[in-house]
Amino acid sequence: MTDHAEALQIVTRQSNPRNGASVPARRDSLEALPQVTLARLWERYRRECDTFRDTDQTHQSDTATRAAILISFFGADYDVERLGKDAQRRYERARAAGGLRYRHERRIARFGRVHTETIVHVAQPTRARSAEADLVLLHAMLNWATTVRGGSATNHAP
Repeated sequence: MTDHAEALQIVTRQSNPRNGASVPARRDSLEALPQVTLARLWERYRRECDTFRDTDQTHQSDTATRAAILISFFGADYDVERLGKDAQRRYERARAAGGLRYRHERRIARFGRVHTETIVHVAQPTRARSAEADLVLLHAMLNWATTVRGGSATNHAP
């Protein structure tokens, strides 16, 4: 089984209706497998990946921006199973050209209270390294999904 296929299998685990235990969804089942969306993968990675959570705030903010740009291009509902080399090349070209509109949340302290604001940004034209770093993040999220074991990989909404 490839890493990508294993990641999808792990992230789409289902509960056994008899005992509630987490079991992998079977491809030969008549039931459709739940779709693993890019937004769901990012939310799970952001919440559950210890490596990401152990980084400093600057790195987390940069990673969140990269994820937001990926989601703006592919769409929040993009099925990561469809991700292939051609889609990645299209992303690289679009990222280099700039103009991708993405949403980014930031925390602002006002009068002793913390508020979250959502701001819409437009990505500027970049060189190849920026798109490469974005795709490295995407691959890291997929690779992380292959390491998730047990109940934490069940199909809970983010």
